[in-house]
Amino acid sequence: MISPTPIRVSYNLGGADRSLKGRIKALMDAENDMAPLEYQRALRESRQLADSLNAARAWLHLPVLLANEPPARYIRRPITPWITLFEDPDVAQEAKCLIFAFCGLGDRLMMGTAVFLQLIPNAAFDVVVMRDPDRTLYEHGSRNYAKSFHELARRLSGDTKVDRYRRICSYGTSMGGFVALRFGQLVGGRAISVGGRFPWVIRRLISHGRQAIQAFDLLCACRKTESDFICVYGDRSEEDVKSADQLSTMYPVMHWPISDTSEHNVIFEMWKRGNLRQFYRDVFATEPAAANSSPISASDRHRPGSSIPSEVMSAPGIPR
Repeated sequence: MISPTPIRVSYNLGGADRSLKGRIKALMDAENDMAPLEYQRALRESRQLADSLNAARAWLHLPVLLANEPPARYIRRPITPWITLFEDPDVAQEAKCLIFAFCGLGDRLMMGTAVFLQLIPNAAFDVVVMRDPDRTLYEHGSRNYAKSFHELARRLSGDTKVDRYRRICSYGTSMGGFVALRFGQLVGGRAISVGGRFPWVIRRLISHGRQAIQAFDLLCACRKTESDFICVYGDRSEEDVKSADQLSTMYPVMHWPISDTSEHNVIFEMWKRGNLRQFYRDVFATEPAAANSSPISASDRHRPGSSIPSEVMSAPGIPR
């Protein structure tokens, strides 16, 4: 069950005995674990931590945003140690979209969780962030919560009361990208993969020992889906492009290439270009800006008008 009260900071961010290196690590962990408002309060309560910001500038992104805008008013609530709900309890669920967000191998959404939350409005979204400590692409559900992926989808749907929300969206990055599409098959709604790939390579199949990846993939031509599939990737990232094209042979897929990059982490690439907030606004919208009304197949992916225009993805500056 979801905790009825927000959880407190679970680690000492600014202890007197913490080294500079330790404080920088704490800041990085906090940016990946906390809600933005919680992060700001932790900084205010710890002078040592605040004084470490300049030394950690190269690794932190949330302070850039909080220097120019108030923190998003999400509250952090635990479901399990690896699954967290972020919500604004002052906004009715009926007015919001619930995002199920699947992290990749780095336990991040290609950037810190708090940065993601700061860039999407708390009045419009609640977010369930999931991590996979066993690194089995969520095939075995979540420790002590669900023993399988199907059970994970069923339990989360019930515990978060998905039927109360205006709409549902699944979102995943890297290893979590195609997991989000599989989740969308089970719960419905829009399903978005950023840099997602199929897991069927020998290294992954043999590296988990007794927790081998299941032989049957939900993303197969024998299954239908009610979800709208969106694949986001760098247009020069060979493996990511190939995976999206392969998926298009089985399902209608809206391709969303990010122009002029071979980077797998296209989220960070858009942060550097200054258009990450606009990307989130478009991809989570009811109707993504500049997208076709019908899905895009692999064969016409590069046809003019078949994807988000490149000029939308190339604005300079820091996100505001």
